[in-house]
Parts: sequence; C-alpha cells; structure tokens
Amino acid sequence: MKTEIEVKILDIDVPALKKRLKAIDAKRVFAGLLTTTYYDSTDGSFKKSGKTLRLRSGKEKGDKDILCLKVKRKDRDVKRADEYELAISDPQTMHTIILQLGFKQKATESKFRTSYAVGNSSVEINVYKNVKIPAFIEIESPSKKKLFYVVRQLGYTPAQTNTMTVGDLMRHYGVQRK
Repeated sequence: MKTEIEVKILDIDVPALKKRLKAIDAKRVFAGLLTTTYYDSTDGSFKKSGKTLRLRSGKEKGDKDILCLKVKRKDRDVKRADEYELAISDPQTMHTIILQLGFKQKATESKFRTSYAVGNSSVEINVYKNVKIPAFIEIESPSKKKLFYVVRQLGYTPAQTNTMTVGDLMRHYGVQRK
C-alpha cells in the first residue's frame, strides 16, 4: 500500500508545459494509451464510502495491467488516498471476477498519458480520447510540501490546483461517462 498525494491542473498548454519539464530536467518515463474501467457496487455504496476500484490496461507500470483499490482520506488541499495495486496478467478474467463478486461496471475511459519523473514526484499529462476535455496534468508526490514545490517549478500556483476525481472532471466539462 502507498499513500497517493495528488493534485490536478486543468486546461494546460501542453507545448509550454513540455518546455518547462525539459527546463527542470524531468525524465519522460511513459507515453501511451491507457484504458481504465471503473466499478461500483450495484447500489453505489462502494463509491459513496470513499472507495474506488479500477482495472487499468496500457502497460504504464511494466508489462502488466493493474487492478487498483483507492480508499479516500480527508484532506482539503490535495487528493489523498491509500492506494492498493496488483499486477494482473489476465485483465478479462479479472473483469469477470469483479462482476461475479457483485460489482457493476460503471465507466470505461481511454486517455493518452505522458508521464515524467521530477525527482521522486510524477507529472502526468492526460489527453482523453473521444471525450471533449482539455488536456490536464496530475502531479503526485510523497508529501504536500514536495507536491507544491513541483507545482511552482512548473510555473503554476497552489491556487490553480484542484482535487477533482475523474467523475468530477467529467461533470465539470459536462461529459456523460460511458
């Protein structure tokens, strides 16, 4: 288990951000298409209890797909969650297991992600495929102090950050989840 400490910055200028990432010696560590399927209990109580279950394909973390459980923790400045990840060699069988456990498939989304390492922090540029959402970044760090340091290195301020979930982001832009 690890604790995720993250913020998003919306409506970014991707070419300008890439120049800034180069200027601070960020290292590109991944670029590719990610497809994520989200699950919830049939009555919605799993999500309402602050938990997220997702299955992500796209080889972002090596040659395996990832099953992830996030348990939201209270924090008003950052999105904070305990994150449990498990590499999956057969995502279709895992999908079937999740459904057989009584969960329902809530949404599936695809995005192109480019990930950069900035020390022990990550900066991820996300561009959704077939969804009208402007490019945005997610910044994740081991501490709030380091996270907001990276935010400033990239030329942003803490006031420009937010703690939206993917669902919040879709609602913000008026997009129906599929």
